[in-house]
Amino acid sequence: MRRLRPSLDWLLVLVPVSIVLELAGGNELLIFLTSAGAILPLAGLIGRATEQLALHTGPRIGGLVNATFGNVTELVIAFFLILEDKTEIVKASLTGSILGNLLLVLGLSFLAGGLKHEEQTYNARSASIHATSLVLAVTALLMPALFALSQVGESAQQIILEREVVSATVSAVLIALYVAALVFTLVTHEHLFRTPSAEEHPSWSR
Repeated sequence: MRRLRPSLDWLLVLVPVSIVLELAGGNELLIFLTSAGAILPLAGLIGRATEQLALHTGPRIGGLVNATFGNVTELVIAFFLILEDKTEIVKASLTGSILGNLLLVLGLSFLAGGLKHEEQTYNARSASIHATSLVLAVTALLMPALFALSQVGESAQQIILEREVVSATVSAVLIALYVAALVFTLVTHEHLFRTPSAEEHPSWSR
């Protein structure tokens, strides 16, 4: 008889449980715990799905899909928090996500790769594009704060209004830069970023 192995997917049972508790007006702490537990396997499924899609479409498209949909959970949570006007929690979540991806995920990737491979190689052009985009993004994130610190002698309402204008402008510029980088790497200069196909074969069908 085949033995059942513990799996994170078992936590999927918490998805309907959390929904029922919310609709029934159950205990808020219990709703939070069941919802947090339900997010874990859902995030894992999204990660596995993007990995399999990357194996079907190639590393460039797969990397784009992974970067886009890998943060779906955070985007959904941020969306509902903004609707509840809890922007401070959204800011803290974004800060934690940025630091986690820049430091924890990148550091663990280097460590795991170094333990398995004696020498790691990267596409220099791709790395330079991503590094430049990262520097521009960090600079843009600092702009609203620097603008707020530089305002002296203006009314609080005027400062808030001008800060919102600066934030919206910076957001539009970042979106435009992201789209431009995608066009550059995937359309106009696609040949510069080609990498050898992975030896791993997808386990999920199309």
